[in-house]
Amino acid sequence: MLVYEYENQEVNDVISKMNGPKNYLDIGMKVPLNIFLSHEIERMRNVLQRVKTDLKNVVNFTNGKISNINNEVKLQDFLSNVAGIVNSIYAGQVPRTWNSGMDIEFSWSRPS
Repeated sequence: MLVYEYENQEVNDVISKMNGPKNYLDIGMKVPLNIFLSHEIERMRNVLQRVKTDLKNVVNFTNGKISNINNEVKLQDFLSNVAGIVNSIYAGQVPRTWNSGMDIEFSWSRPS
């Protein structure tokens, strides 16, 4: 495992003990900044899961380990997805599948 995968309960336990800004008496999820932090952690968890799944698919494909796809349409979609990921990475771009369906915009989407 490359990145430690935080569980929801673990994140909630830590955030519930966090204070707010100076002179702010509330703690935990009563602090707006802590709510924002928990949302950002959840979004990053989703992104990391998608990236990890896609990269595992690329590695399995290059090692010839794609035996569980029995439908020709699913196989074509899988191959198209893997090819798109490899081509994007080779071109120094973020693969389209890492941005699609996330309902948020990432800084990596914009050229710097």
